[in-house]
Amino acid sequence: MQTKRHQILQSAINTITQYGYRRTTMDDIAKDAGISRASIYQHFKNKEAVTLAAFDLVNEQSFSTARNATDGLDDPAQKLRAYVTAYMVFYFRLIFAGPHANEIMQMKSQLQSKTRKQARKQFIAEINRFFDLKANAETGQIIAAAAEGIKMSAPDEEVLRSRLALLLEKFTN
Repeated sequence: MQTKRHQILQSAINTITQYGYRRTTMDDIAKDAGISRASIYQHFKNKEAVTLAAFDLVNEQSFSTARNATDGLDDPAQKLRAYVTAYMVFYFRLIFAGPHANEIMQMKSQLQSKTRKQARKQFIAEINRFFDLKANAETGQIIAAAAEGIKMSAPDEEVLRSRLALLLEKFTN
């Protein structure tokens, strides 16, 4: 069972991706969550605080999705491809496939630089783990930067997957 806090955060994600950050109101989040606006203020000071916590939840969900994509795989190269692809596709579907991608990314950069840096550091460490490298090794940094660029420029999910496959093929052969 989800906690009320988690329910609020999931509703914030839903409404922000649907309406954009600027157009989303606390009333929108409350309506999506099926609670009163006052209930949100029992957990969060303001919309910015809800949004920051929602970005943290998105980070958790992205890593969980990526780890789940490697279940049942033994080959490190296959695991790497599954992990990176699942991680990037998760974000693409959530943010980049929607009409408010630029606004959300701008808001994300402004609101959570520390959390964003930690998530990127974790993503790089996970990539390097597939190569049995140190957490901050350059290989992971290169793959993460390239995959991020591919995600940001892909016109659709099919192209994203295809370009990621090409990138990761070069690193795993």
